[in-house]
Amino acid sequence: MPDEGLIEIKAAQTESAEIVVNREQILSLLGKIENGGLLAILFVIPFLFLPASGNLSAINFDLHKGLVLSLGTLLIATCYLLRAAISRKMAFGRSTFDLPILVLTVVSAASVLLSGTLWMSLSAFLLTTLPLALLFFLTSRILKNLRKVEEAVSWLLSSGVVLSVWTIISNLLGLTGQVPSLSAVTDFLAAHPSLQAVFNPNFSATGSLFSQSLLFLALLPLSLAMAFRRKNASKVAVAASVLLTVGLILSVAPLLANRPTLLDMPTSWKIATGSLGKSLAAALFGWGPNSFSDAFTLYKPAEINAGNLWNLRFVTSGDYYLFLLTTGGIAGLAAFIWLISRFVRTLRTQAQAGELKPFEIGLWSAAGLSLILLAVLPAPFVLLFLLFTVLGLLSAYLRTKNEDSEPVLDSPKLAPVFLVGAIVFAAGFLATSYFLGNVYLGDFNFSKSLAAAAQNKGTQTYNLQIAALRYVPWNDSYHASYSQTNLALADSLASLISNQPSDKVTSGQKNTVITLVQQSIREGRNAAALDPQNSTNWENLATIYRSLFNFAQGADQWAITAENQAIVLDPVNPRLRLDLGGIYFALGNYLAAAQSFNTAITLKPDYANAHYNLAEAAKQLKDENLARQELQAVRSLICGTANQTDCQKVEAELNALSVKAPEQPAPATPSAQAATLSAKPVQKISTASAKPILPKVKTSPAPVIATPTGELK
Repeated sequence: MPDEGLIEIKAAQTESAEIVVNREQILSLLGKIENGGLLAILFVIPFLFLPASGNLSAINFDLHKGLVLSLGTLLIATCYLLRAAISRKMAFGRSTFDLPILVLTVVSAASVLLSGTLWMSLSAFLLTTLPLALLFFLTSRILKNLRKVEEAVSWLLSSGVVLSVWTIISNLLGLTGQVPSLSAVTDFLAAHPSLQAVFNPNFSATGSLFSQSLLFLALLPLSLAMAFRRKNASKVAVAASVLLTVGLILSVAPLLANRPTLLDMPTSWKIATGSLGKSLAAALFGWGPNSFSDAFTLYKPAEINAGNLWNLRFVTSGDYYLFLLTTGGIAGLAAFIWLISRFVRTLRTQAQAGELKPFEIGLWSAAGLSLILLAVLPAPFVLLFLLFTVLGLLSAYLRTKNEDSEPVLDSPKLAPVFLVGAIVFAAGFLATSYFLGNVYLGDFNFSKSLAAAAQNKGTQTYNLQIAALRYVPWNDSYHASYSQTNLALADSLASLISNQPSDKVTSGQKNTVITLVQQSIREGRNAAALDPQNSTNWENLATIYRSLFNFAQGADQWAITAENQAIVLDPVNPRLRLDLGGIYFALGNYLAAAQSFNTAITLKPDYANAHYNLAEAAKQLKDENLARQELQAVRSLICGTANQTDCQKVEAELNALSVKAPEQPAPATPSAQAATLSAKPVQKISTASAKPILPKVKTSPAPVIATPTGELK
């Protein structure tokens, strides 16, 4: 009879062996998820975009890429820490770039907390800085040997090759219309608008041909490094280099004909330095990751009005360094400069230590070229993605090259610490999934609403914007757009009512108009409350009240107050002064209107509309000499250009003046500026246009404009 104790021992040994096998299987599975997930991210991010609407121009490419990158890196980090908890050990190798990137991430988080738009800044942080930092740390630690580093580079280059082939096919398909024998292809694309849109030569899955060009340029050193990393050149890598070069040429060529509009360096510098004076917190940590446009309107110099950029609002600086100074403050820029100094010092050390191998040169060149491009150009998401990826690859490569023995934390006592870390990251993954999932759904519905608005589908636009706000109630631009939609629907319904016999108009129709108008006012207020530093929100509110002069009592004063608040936040914008003058003109206050128009002219002397409207105000003030002078200024600006209709109109008004005073010399205006202005029709202010056909009611309660409470009622 077998010994029962011996049987129990054997059973325990068998159970222990099964546990070990299961643990090894779990560790292997987690390792595969880490490696596979990282390679998948490197491959798909450059050309990834998610379905949004039938209108590709409404797709937020950076949001989609950031969403997948954020969730992907959080998931991989959770697996990494969970594997450490199960194995009870974790390699703790350090990289020369670790500390600067960690500090940059912490500074960006502080900038979010101190920004005036917390939720918008948080979404930008979760979509950019945090996932890029996680990508660096994961890349530098998951890739344990040279073979894995080369494999990661291959997947990254494969993404560039996909984009390049996509670009080549798009350009070839663009030529099919010129070849009669390929008419079948042209007809097929015409029958499938979605395919025709994504295979348009001007379309890029990176977001723009500009960002795609920078990506191809920075990838070329990597492809050449892979081609010549061995004694015998790799034919596949050489072919990849050729494809990237062709893709780069095809991407740059359209940009030469239609150059992207970028903010110039002097203006970027003035905005960055001006923004530092807002407060001590702003000087140290900036305005927040999503607040450059607010800083731009407040601190842009008056000289910008002399060029063609005067009526544009930029959301990024002329280069990444000044953008970082504006949004991340002195601390953010210092952290990035620290990263660059570490990069230069490490490169010099490696170069002095011995001959650099071709593969290593490719890594250093790709990272260095990215840093140079960021110093002279804005930073598209894909270029930042490439920079942090290559820095991670460099860190992993240097560790394998120098054969550094990584310190390993190996103690059963640390397993709970690793487990807690894994739980924290898992919770972060779930919370971020919920938060960014709502951001995506809000963007999805809002982009569809834009497509519906373009097709004049008012009800559909209205419902889609309600859905967008349900997911993202803290997005001020959604509230501003929804306010305009309500106002447009109210005006449309009021026009319908006015064309009906009075006995056919129901109280329900009247109440609907009133409700829509009140919702428009409420949503305009909400937008200004969510981002009170955004001049566009106040301008939108002023536009709403200006449309309600004959509908809401006191709307004229609210319009003036809101327009003045917009001017405070955008002080050198001449168009806002023109709009304020238009409000005064519509109210019959011609002196105040003339003063506002004159201020617009002071800010922009070649502003034809301001000169014309000042002439109209002067006519009302019986100052025909001033009216004649301003009309002569308009004539000098628009006549001799393509805008002959307006020129003839101005000539007729000059001839119609009853008092003949000696002609004053018109202000000299460069012909180039006159040519630019010719595309803008001269607008005469009409008091009728400010009085829509809406029933007169009172707004209740009267909104406070200057200091919005932010209450969403």
